[in-house]
Amino acid sequence: MGGSLAQAEEAPREEGTDTLSFIRALDPSREITDSHPTRAEAPAILVDNALRIQELMELVRGERPAEGNAMRGTYDEAVRVLGEGQGRDAALQALDRMLIGVFQTLEQRIRDGDITDRAGFGASVDRFEQLLNSINAGIDTDPDRYLAYDPHINTITSLLTVLQGGSIGAGVREQDEATGQRALPFIDMPLHDLGAIHLISSTDDETIVTVNAEVTPVLTSMFGGQDIAQNSLNQLANAYATLTNHPNDLSQHQQAANLLYEALNQIPQDKEIWNSSVHPHFTAAMEALQRGDLRTALSELTQETSFNAVYGQLNNFYTISVNQTAVAVMRAGVTVRYEFPDNMQRFEEFMAGAREGTLEPAFIWLALGLHYEYLLMSGQLQQFQLELGGEEPTLTQVGSTPLSGTGNVFRVRPEIAIGAGAWGHPIEIVLHADIGYREWAMGADIEMQDGSTQRLEIGDDGAFIGLWGVEVRFPGRTGERSRIRLERVGLGAVGHPENALAYLTLSGTWTEGNVMRIQSFVTPQYSHFLRQHRVGGDIRPADFTFQLDPQWSLYFGPGLRYEYNIGNDSHTFEAYMGAGFRFDRGVELDLRGGYIEGVGGPEGERVPGTGFGGLNLTLTPADWFRSADDTPITRDTVPRRAREEERDE
Repeated sequence: MGGSLAQAEEAPREEGTDTLSFIRALDPSREITDSHPTRAEAPAILVDNALRIQELMELVRGERPAEGNAMRGTYDEAVRVLGEGQGRDAALQALDRMLIGVFQTLEQRIRDGDITDRAGFGASVDRFEQLLNSINAGIDTDPDRYLAYDPHINTITSLLTVLQGGSIGAGVREQDEATGQRALPFIDMPLHDLGAIHLISSTDDETIVTVNAEVTPVLTSMFGGQDIAQNSLNQLANAYATLTNHPNDLSQHQQAANLLYEALNQIPQDKEIWNSSVHPHFTAAMEALQRGDLRTALSELTQETSFNAVYGQLNNFYTISVNQTAVAVMRAGVTVRYEFPDNMQRFEEFMAGAREGTLEPAFIWLALGLHYEYLLMSGQLQQFQLELGGEEPTLTQVGSTPLSGTGNVFRVRPEIAIGAGAWGHPIEIVLHADIGYREWAMGADIEMQDGSTQRLEIGDDGAFIGLWGVEVRFPGRTGERSRIRLERVGLGAVGHPENALAYLTLSGTWTEGNVMRIQSFVTPQYSHFLRQHRVGGDIRPADFTFQLDPQWSLYFGPGLRYEYNIGNDSHTFEAYMGAGFRFDRGVELDLRGGYIEGVGGPEGERVPGTGFGGLNLTLTPADWFRSADDTPITRDTVPRRAREEERDE
């Protein structure tokens, strides 16, 4: 496959293009311009350069020549310049990219009409055909050696077809005469999300209280209004319920203290209760609440004589505790994606190795998703009795009933991606956010002391901010991806910034051919949702990707999500099956369904066991109207990965 460098020098060269100068012209750190060896104008020179690159590859792949050997300096210069300080392997990878770049330029010359037959390749056409045939055969017989060329099998097909007397008219990319099947496509993987989980509150596990008592005129006068009095009764009951349900959880105590402080602080300042000399225990209670000391505050309030009327109304009350972790049992969405053609092409060329040097940051695509979710809510109805007498009131839980409710969510997800190069490698930075409208409700019928039934209901509706953040993806260069590699890292939050999320994804590729690929993905995750530390992750042990027809491809595979809530010692398990379809002209469909259930922890904070399912349709309208003359796009990013587009000519 090709001769020696000494033999190569027998062919005529342009002045100044000796071997060392040729190596320096290939320097990967240099920007590729029209004068680059992979972009030469004349097809004969391009063919000649391809053979010289191949000869350099043979030299670098072999043993380092001995001291005194005439080729020792050429070898060292090739490794130094092309390897960019990373050694021989990096130099070989750079040479692979350069050779692919020559093939792509020659293919473009064919499409431009500069090459119409075998003679158009110049005097070295026989050796060039041998080179192409060797690579073509090697893709099947030595896939590790020729891994970089597999995604470009169609370019090699086009060149061989013309060399053998054919043309690359309509349909040539679909035929299998010279090379076999075209490269297996990549299937899009959606942006990382929370799975079936939907957080109702961004900062806490809120408890809403309904008291089984009427606000008396005495309390209305004391608190300065009926609403203030009712809210104060509710939060006082919530404070006692918190001490009963979470006796050792200081974060829950502080939360209940804050709610009670805010309620009591609504009492008009002209009310006598603010007189510290007359009501020192109320003043001391408010100071304790302000610093989050719930026990001390309640102890002070029991000594406040003006609160005797308050405690008299709390002899029997109910609380409805709402689990702020709901389950999206049904999801449906549509995402429309727009690509910036020039920026996307530069990014893809850089990723494929046809563009060297650095890549300045630029917007490469944006998307807008419209989504609907149907929520399953859970909660708990608790009945308490507050017994007066003794030094402090005694609170006793006398009943508990699980509750369920439903909700509806309509949200919009804008996304925008920036493509850039860093340390010689492509990166894709995706900024995203969820905003929308949400409404939910739940309740229960309870029996009152007089034997009647009262309906207790709670709910909420309004705008919300969901998951927002940044995801940085590392697609790698075509043909240089490791079997096990880092795919992406992400940071974000749900609503409030303290409701933080961090994750990364690792992948392993176990089998890859023209028809099937098998990969695994592991995504460890940390979050601080609802002021509770949580650790877990998502494991997809076997993702299968198939291409059974030139016009479409599919993937499917099982997955398991797990989360351990350190704050309340609970576990959440989610088992699911994902599947996706990609059609040739900008249509992608993602499906996912499974079962989720919570284990351990307080019953009222446990994720309910239920099945779930959803789908998302992604449309790229620009692909619908791409003409046959357009340059094929090689979307080969991870996790938004799509195949090298095969377009009829």
